[in-house]
Amino acid sequence: MLFRSAEALDQVRARILSDYGLLFLRTFEEERWEAELAEVLLEVERGLVTWTITDGPQPPPGSEGAVSTDPLWFLERVESYPENHVFLLKDFQPCFTDIKVVRRLRDLAPRLAREGKTLLFLGAGLSVPLDLRKEAFEIDLPLPGIEEIRQELDAALASRNASAEIPLEIEPAVEEKLIKGV
Repeated sequence: MLFRSAEALDQVRARILSDYGLLFLRTFEEERWEAELAEVLLEVERGLVTWTITDGPQPPPGSEGAVSTDPLWFLERVESYPENHVFLLKDFQPCFTDIKVVRRLRDLAPRLAREGKTLLFLGAGLSVPLDLRKEAFEIDLPLPGIEEIRQELDAALASRNASAEIPLEIEPAVEEKLIKGV
């Protein structure tokens, strides 16, 4: 489903609060959406754990010594985290080729809902594996719209002008070109 940014965040918030266990969030803007999601999770009072193929889970589960970047290892430890947590999994698409990973996700899905936990898969090329379509929900996270870009530009100018001797002003025609990328 394609939404505007605010609508997309509302959809993610609603799914988390409705105890959806598996959400697939497609975006090319990982850093932007990670920050937006962190704010939503603060609002709804959920803990956040981030997993990448290079760093593994951050923060790591419990007091275990060694931390693994293996996706199956991580999925087997999701239950050791406290209730009401969200797990942001990046780089996960290649892991869906492993039937053990997919099976583990299917086994985890009902338990996640009971514990208020959600796995958020984030990436540009995400697609839900056929065996997970019943348990998962997909959301396309959009690029910023013109008004969002305008707000960012206004904020950047205000910040720059607050600390500069000579204020920077942009002519309206130039501002439109900057915002629209033409």
